[in-house]
Amino acid sequence: MKLSIENFKNFLQNHKKPVIITLSIIAVLLIVFIVAKFSQTPATEAIKLEQPPVAVESNTAENHIPIQNVASSKNRKNLPVPFSKRIQTSPINDIKIDQSGNVWLATNSGVYKLSNNELTAYTNQNNKFPFPQAECIECLQNEIFAGSLYGLCKLSKNDVFKNESDKYPLPSKVILSILWDNSNLWLATTKGVVFKNSNNQIDCLTKDSTNNGLKSDWCTRLLQFNQYLAVANDSGLSIWNIQYPAANPTVWKNLEHTKTNIPRPINDIAFDGNNIWLATPSGLILLKTSMKQLYDFSRESISYTEPNGLPSSKINTMVYHKNSLWLGTAKGLARFRNNQIQTISPLSGENPEEIRKLAVHGDILWIGTANGIQYINTAVVD
Repeated sequence: MKLSIENFKNFLQNHKKPVIITLSIIAVLLIVFIVAKFSQTPATEAIKLEQPPVAVESNTAENHIPIQNVASSKNRKNLPVPFSKRIQTSPINDIKIDQSGNVWLATNSGVYKLSNNELTAYTNQNNKFPFPQAECIECLQNEIFAGSLYGLCKLSKNDVFKNESDKYPLPSKVILSILWDNSNLWLATTKGVVFKNSNNQIDCLTKDSTNNGLKSDWCTRLLQFNQYLAVANDSGLSIWNIQYPAANPTVWKNLEHTKTNIPRPINDIAFDGNNIWLATPSGLILLKTSMKQLYDFSRESISYTEPNGLPSSKINTMVYHKNSLWLGTAKGLARFRNNQIQTISPLSGENPEEIRKLAVHGDILWIGTANGIQYINTAVVD
């Protein structure tokens, strides 16, 4: 051992300069590595903070739809547009336009007709409406139907709404939505969906009659497009391919609240020609997959909320018109177009506060609020 130590000392004495140079190089390289390592950490953290939120995923469920929150409010744009003056009514629940261009309003005090800026009231007080309120309304070719929390009525030739509840086998008198698809009349009730076809045949869709194809009898909103009927209900969204018998549960597809991230309730439904959109109290939901893929269980969705540019995350109503999705929110009007959200503010006229219902006829977008009805001309927006 002593010999070995002596030899090592002699080696250091004879090679002192090369050893010092080697150790110096190693020390410099070590310092450079440490400095580079610590200088990269803040930059990496900054990049992570700038990334958009990732998809919100639940932990189970075969029918699970991951909902992804998208672009920040950088995409928001304020667009001043002339608004009409508001015509005062009681709170508006529904708006439809007939073939003559008359605007029909279902309100908390009955029905109103707006024609050439003149408002005609059909209320229980003036004996022109059988119920204390109207929840929904629909214009057929030569008929006007109104639904309420108390039953169904139709405008007679005497210009008075008559109770029609006894003429239909209604499972419930609570009618929350009416839809006319130019062939069938659909009624969403709290005990299923009633429909009358062009041959005046009446049938009812319930959870039992569809063998659990319709997941809940409490139905609130209806949308018919292509060969599908979409029904918003207490369990979520049920979609029926109407080319096949409703009693076959395999022709129904369901997006249930308990198995997806879709908030409840669904306030409105829209279809843009490719995809379904859902208006909810917690944001706007886009079902990214096509209808065919939806039926093949390949499902993905995106959520748009106030941080993404909406005036409010509470979406009450929406309509798809000329490549744009018009949104009525708790804090005003917005438009979604070309993946950009635009808040529509009044260049003139009155600013609608919480919007309860939207309807479109030609280029005119009708806006119903708790205080009345007004409109904008969508042709001047761009």
